Parts: sequence; C-alpha cells; structure tokens
Amino acid sequence: MKQFLLIVLAVVVGLAIGAKTNLLSSDGTKPKVEQAVSAYERVRDTGVLRCGYVNWKPYYYLEGLESGNKQPTGINYDLMNELGKVAGLKIEWIEEVSSRDASTRRSDWFPAKWTEAVRSDTIGEGFKTGRYDGVCTSMWADAAKVRNLHLSRPIFYSGPHFFARANDKRFDGRFDLINKTDVKIAVIDGAPSYKWVKENVPDAQVVSLPQGVRDAEYVLALITKKVDLIIYDPDEVAGYREVNLEQIHMVEGVPSGWTMPHVMAFADPKLTAMMNVALQILIDNGVMEKLRAKYQTHYFVPVKSLRE
Repeated sequence: MKQFLLIVLAVVVGLAIGAKTNLLSSDGTKPKVEQAVSAYERVRDTGVLRCGYVNWKPYYYLEGLESGNKQPTGINYDLMNELGKVAGLKIEWIEEVSSRDASTRRSDWFPAKWTEAVRSDTIGEGFKTGRYDGVCTSMWADAAKVRNLHLSRPIFYSGPHFFARANDKRFDGRFDLINKTDVKIAVIDGAPSYKWVKENVPDAQVVSLPQGVRDAEYVLALITKKVDLIIYDPDEVAGYREVNLEQIHMVEGVPSGWTMPHVMAFADPKLTAMMNVALQILIDNGVMEKLRAKYQTHYFVPVKSLRE
C-alpha cells in the first residue's frame, strides 16, 4: 500500500512539473498572452468606423429604389459622414441591425416586418461579437438602452405627439378629454410612452402592443378603431407609406408630453467619448441645424457649448 501511494505521489508531482513547464517558453520565460483589441483601439489604429444601422426614414434609407440606382441617404447618414471628416475616420455602413421579411415590405421608409427587434440586447450582441463598432442611426434613449449600452450624447430631441383619426377632432385643444376611462391609447411595451401615459393620463385605457410590432399594425390599430389615440414622432410618421396619412391627424392644441433625446450607441466607453467630442464640434459649427433644415424635420437641436 505504501509503495502504491509513493507511485501516485510521483505521478502527481510529475504532472505538476509538466504543467509548469508548459507555461514557460523555450527560454524559460512565460509566453506573452495576446490581449483582445478594443473597438476604440481598432477604430483608432485602422481609421475605420464600422456602423450598424436601421433602414428607417429620415435617419438612414435608400433612394433610387425605382430606378435600381440605390443610394444611401438620411439625416444620420449625412451626420456620420460629417463626423468622419472631423475625426479623420472612414465610415463604413456594414450591417443592418434589424432584419426584415423583404417579401412583405411595401415601403422604403419603414421596415415592414421586424424579425429582430431593435433592443438593447440585440445591439449588445452585435457589439460582443464584434460585428460593428457602433449603431449609427438614431434611437430613443429608453431605460433599457441607458442601463445596458454606451450611448452618445443627444444628437437631436423630438417631442412625440398624440395622433387621432382624421375625422375625430374631439381631443383638439382638450387634453382633459384624453384622461377618460372610455379613451383607449396604444403604446409599445417598454417604450417611454408607456410610462408617460400611465403617469399623466392614468384614467385612460392602455392598449399595450409587443415590442417589435410592425409600424403598420400600430397605425392601423388607430385607423380600424381599436384605439382612439397613438403616440408618434411627427417626423417618423410623416414618411409612412403603408397607410393613408389622410386617415390620421396630429391632435392640435395638445403639446408634446415629453422630450426624447435621440442618441447613438458605440461598443465601449472610450469610443463613445471620441464620438462625443466630434459630435460637439458638429453642434458648435451649426451642422445639426443644417441637417434639420435639409430634411425638414421638427427636431430640436442641442445647444452650442459657446453662446454667440
């Protein structure tokens, strides 16, 4: 028995020595461990920023679909090209963050059917796998994105408004009538509008739709009288072609309940800091104001750091 224990001990010691030897290089020193390159380091060293995007007017979309000469354009497309000039970067639009079923697509303004929702977990997975360095189209800074992503400084602000059916004028100038038990308001699960409605018009009925719902379904819920009101960004709904806009109207005399910042997301804090410096330069030089005018949006522009 004693001899058996000695053999076992010798084997264990041998394995330990072998393991230690394997950790050393031929000259007896520890081999160098390759460190993962961060998105910031990759962008800095290559001079290329790889952008994920959402095909959504007015942020990023394709013109010339009818002629077959498709060219990207949009407020964020132009913004990132200007940012590239400031930061000395080449901007590559490499991957659409949310895919869609092209066979059901009837609009070049909105994705017709989401198969991958634009959520913080979707975006974060793309960062983890290194598919892109940033999502360079505007998104609202909802709670999940604030908690889980490295968001840029606000690039624009928008004020979502109530929309009703074209022949339903009862809410114009009458915010008090919105907060009634017989009024139904459609909201998206987890969206900022959900919390705002619950807090500011608590007596109204909330009709909650799942995240990733088609925009057509959201608007059609209003047109088909499933709800009385929806909440939408005026600049986004203005480009909607899947429904007849003459069937809906923005409720007049009822101001936007809140202001939402439009942000972008980047893969790590250092890269986000780099982008924020470049964005501030664009803001201070009036680029944001020019883009707002070019695309005729209602967005609010961030204040310049130096007042004239």
